[in-house]
Amino acid sequence: MTTAQEIGRRCAQAREAAGLTQQTLADAIGVSRQQVNRIERGHVKKPDLILVERIAKALGISSNRLIGLKHPPKTWTGNDSEIHTQLQALLDEKGKLAAATSIVIDVFYEHLKNHTEPTD
Repeated sequence: MTTAQEIGRRCAQAREAAGLTQQTLADAIGVSRQQVNRIERGHVKKPDLILVERIAKALGISSNRLIGLKHPPKTWTGNDSEIHTQLQALLDEKGKLAAATSIVIDVFYEHLKNHTEPTD
């Protein structure tokens, strides 16, 4: 079974478990019933990731489950001090850059003000 067929099978199973028709799912995700049918039969070889997200949301499942990801990527729970430290460092650098940019702009405008001849 190809990946497209596996995604289609999981989509159909989840849709049926949710008690939805292909038309109801199609309406919920903004595609035609024929497109849902093509997805479920595995005829859409590379489904768009945004469409996969919309399908999963409409079916009440995760996109990881829909695409068959066995080990979903670790999400940050707020307890990972290394990630927090790196994020804080990035935010600090962004703040320093914003402050430096503001100073450069102020100096530039001051320079223009002092070196512009008044017009009468």
